[in-house]
Amino acid sequence: MKIKKFNEKIRKKMYALEESKPAGAEDQSVNTKNLDIEAALSVAASKKTLPPKELKTGWIYLGKAEINQPNLFPDKTIKQTKVPKRNTEVTLITSVNLRQRASNGYSLGAIKGIISPGTKAKILTIEKVGIKKTSAEQFEAIWAQIEKI
Repeated sequence: MKIKKFNEKIRKKMYALEESKPAGAEDQSVNTKNLDIEAALSVAASKKTLPPKELKTGWIYLGKAEINQPNLFPDKTIKQTKVPKRNTEVTLITSVNLRQRASNGYSLGAIKGIISPGTKAKILTIEKVGIKKTSAEQFEAIWAQIEKI
């Protein structure tokens, strides 16, 4: 539908240009039929949204845990309540960013995509990043390299 409207606008502009040419001017008319097709293809190509590549592996944030403790805090992103082990399966309960790398404590890896709640994933690697908010409040951010199942 948008392409038809675009084509009509182009066609009207081309006709207006042809009509406004001074008498005796060299004929440089444009084949509006071809222009319409080229314009439509151009618009279609620019508006075309390809589905994102299926991203199978990357790093996700699982949640926080007290240092050297197995239980995740309630703000976790997975169904499981404990820090998962390597080669185990987890189920996401929130949308999470799939990243190129885990946090290093100062910056996050670039986002590769978003994984939806309910997605199942296999844990490939676990990384714990120590975080110290105050001297009394210390915990680890738990990151996992995963492969979507």
